[in-house]
Formats: sequence, C-alpha cells, structure tokens
Amino acid sequence: MENNTKSLGQADLLRLLEYRVYFNNPNHEFGRLDERGYAVEATGVQSFRELLYEMEFLISPFDWRTWLNGQEKLRDLDQPIEKVLQTFDIEDLRKLMTAYIRGDRYVEGAFLKACSTGKIGAILNRIAELLG
Repeated sequence: MENNTKSLGQADLLRLLEYRVYFNNPNHEFGRLDERGYAVEATGVQSFRELLYEMEFLISPFDWRTWLNGQEKLRDLDQPIEKVLQTFDIEDLRKLMTAYIRGDRYVEGAFLKACSTGKIGAILNRIAELLG
C-alpha cells in the first residue's frame, strides 16, 4: 500500500500549536454527547479537526487499528500517555492523532474523550518539545 502522506514543515506544526492552550485547559468543555449518544463537538474542537484534514496531518493510507493494538499504553484513554510520548517523533504523533480521529468513526465520542482526558493536549505538548 503506497503512503501518500504529506511532509510537514515547522510552519505547519506551528499552526497546530495555536490550539495548545485550548487543549491543555482541564476545565474546558470540548463537547458532549447528545440525548441520542451522538457527539456534539465545541467549535474549537471542530476547527482543530478541520485543520488536521486541511494541512494533511493525518496519515493515509494507514492501518491505525493494527498500529494502535501494538501500543498497549495508548489504547486506554483513561491512562496517562506523557511518558510514552517522550519516545515519539512527529511521525508517531501523526499516527496517534490519526488513530484517535479514525477511531471516532467507530466509537462515537472517542475523539471528545481524547480531548477531555488530555491526550490531544499531550500530543501538542510533545510537538512543541520536538520543535524546541
């Protein structure tokens, strides 16, 4: 399977980091599940998701399920991931973000949970560390 993933530069990554404060606010409401169980994302989450697609941050094609199954410490959204992320480069962070976004198609609200449990903030923090 050919990988058509766009190479990202520092300017691209800095665009993502504009959301760093937003996703690192533990008191922020990122969205909710409505009465039917469908995710209703806050405007900031929606615009972040759109940016991920626009800048082609997500990896495609990518077998995210197989990759995530091999990442035991990342599968449980209730567990901290900061220690694991210390070993991740930009490509690994793109894989993880892709898994969170794609997983939301199969588990309604999974991306919101990744937001509310600090996973997206942790990914953005790691990107900031890698940029120096």
